Amino acid sequence: MPEVTQCVITSLSSLQCWGLWVVICLRSHSASLTLSPLSAALVTLDPDTAETSLILSEDGRRVRWTPGALPRPDNPKRFTDDSCVLGQEGFTSGGHYWEVQLLEEVVWWAVGVARESVSREERIDESPERGFWAVARWYDGRPKALTSPLTPLSPRQPPLKLGVYLDYEGGRLSLYNADTWEHLYTFNDSFTGGLHPFFRLGPETELRLV
Repeated sequence: MPEVTQCVITSLSSLQCWGLWVVICLRSHSASLTLSPLSAALVTLDPDTAETSLILSEDGRRVRWTPGALPRPDNPKRFTDDSCVLGQEGFTSGGHYWEVQLLEEVVWWAVGVARESVSREERIDESPERGFWAVARWYDGRPKALTSPLTPLSPRQPPLKLGVYLDYEGGRLSLYNADTWEHLYTFNDSFTGGLHPFFRLGPETELRLV
């Protein structure tokens, strides 16, 4: 368990996930930390937002990159230049937690949240200033927080399962290695408007929501 200032432990039995516990460890520079009530988010992917190189499972819980464009109807919600997809669920309040399984040790991915109003029709430079809060691993194999400039991360091992905790009112998005509970990064910001789970996939990448 990483060294932390406070640790919030929430029984998932109250969230219909019997016998399991979620441990959300939040680093804070202040002496007191106010947290929003936590709920386990059942995230499903929104096919209307999926760029045409992405194939979604029927239940909307799995996505993989494929070479070439698939026939998709035009939709103003769809990403057109980058292989991105959003979750259907939008959050405007509260605390929410979900996990993302990286199927095999893929090289290229980005996971976090995006503002509902982000541009879908141009190549994206993801950063909080553009409405994206995410951690990524690119072709160099080094995880980084998509800040401006980029923030290099040094996890003890490459994460294969990511835990994402959004505290909307608190203005925090924290990401963890969900297998080891190593803290990867926390964004601190003031959120406005709807936020959706955000995923970007590189070649041969496959993700599953768990």
